[in-house]
Amino acid sequence: SSIGTALAMDGDLLSGGTFTSLDGLGRIIVIVDSDTDTQSDVTFTIVGTNADDHAISDVVTGPASAATVASAKYFKTVSSVTPSAAQGGTEKVDIGTQGTTLAAVSKSYPLNSRDSVAPMVSVNVTGTLNFTVQQTYSNLLTATDASGGIVWEDVTALASKTADTTAQLGIGCRGMRIVINTYSTGAELQAIVVPVVSS
Repeated sequence: SSIGTALAMDGDLLSGGTFTSLDGLGRIIVIVDSDTDTQSDVTFTIVGTNADDHAISDVVTGPASAATVASAKYFKTVSSVTPSAAQGGTEKVDIGTQGTTLAAVSKSYPLNSRDSVAPMVSVNVTGTLNFTVQQTYSNLLTATDASGGIVWEDVTALASKTADTTAQLGIGCRGMRIVINTYSTGAELQAIVVPVVSS
C-alpha cells in the first residue's frame, strides 16, 4: 500500500470492510509478519471502536521478521489499519485476533459509587478460563478510554482467577469490567454484582 493508505482487509468477520467481534468483546489485535521481511521500521495505526462502542485508535510498531506484535487497546470493531510507510511487493502481514491466547475484555458496567459499602462480585466459571475483574473510580458517564480518561485497576482478590470466586470491590468505585486473560473453546463465565446492605 502507499503511505497513509489503509490496508485492504478481508475475512469471514468483515462486513462492509469493518471487522466486528462476534461475541461483542473487545479484542487485542495482532499483526504478524508473514513473509520473513522485518517491518519494525513501520508503524500501523488501527482505528475502530472498543467494547463500549467508543471510537479508539492505537499505533503499533510493526513486527520484526516472522514476529508478532499486539495492540495495547481492546477493539470490538476495526474499520482500518494504515501503515506509516509503503509496503513493498514482498512485505506481507496478517492482521486479526489470536484465538484464545490473548486477552479480551467485556464492556464497562457503571456502579453506584454512593453506597457506603462496596458491592460483592461473584464470578462463576465453566470450563478452562483465566479472568481478572477490574474496577475504576473514573466517571464512566463522562470519561472514555478514547480520551484516556478511564483508569482501570485489577481487583487483587479477583485477579488471574481460574475458578468460581467471590470478592468485594473497593468502596466508591464507579464501574467494573472483566478481562479474559486466556480460555479454552467452550468455556463460559457469568458474573453477578450483589449490593451489600450496611447494618
